[in-house]
Amino acid sequence: MKIYTKTGDKGQTSLLNGVRVDKLDVRIRLLGQIDKLNAYVGMNIANFDEIDIAKENLLKQVKLLRQIQNLLFEVGTEIARSNSEAINSNIVDNISYTTTDMEIQIDDMSLSTSELKNFILPGGTKIASFAHLTRTIVREIEIFFIAHGDTFEIEEFNIFLNRLSDYFFSLARYLNLLGGLEDIVWKP
Repeated sequence: MKIYTKTGDKGQTSLLNGVRVDKLDVRIRLLGQIDKLNAYVGMNIANFDEIDIAKENLLKQVKLLRQIQNLLFEVGTEIARSNSEAINSNIVDNISYTTTDMEIQIDDMSLSTSELKNFILPGGTKIASFAHLTRTIVREIEIFFIAHGDTFEIEEFNIFLNRLSDYFFSLARYLNLLGGLEDIVWKP
């Protein structure tokens, strides 16, 4: 398969069913944001090499992050289909399953971190900072998805996005704890 096709040189691309749309089409813009998020999730995984993940019992986080990456591709496939096609029920099930997995991990990590009593600032260790940055990318996509909710009929994806930002927030706090750093409390 060739990497370049030249079919998008004039600002259009094809959906999975072959329909040509402008690259400014809301679906294509969302696909670009999901692709960006997937790259950030990959950066989070790559940054785990600064910790002994086996020693710190973080293998389950890496596994969940890979699961999230795969799900993002599946959701992208649904978005790239024609609006007239029914949503694949397996995607809805996978979104719900992954959301539940994230909730379990959030709860587990929260058992180790201190109770939140203040707003905290993003930062800390390099790996935690990447998790905070990824959380902001998720929020951007969530806002975009809500703004164009009439275009996308995957309600479970909005729930997933909301939980995903919670997951990255919790992950950042947990990674700072493992790195020996306390949360940076916001002081107005």
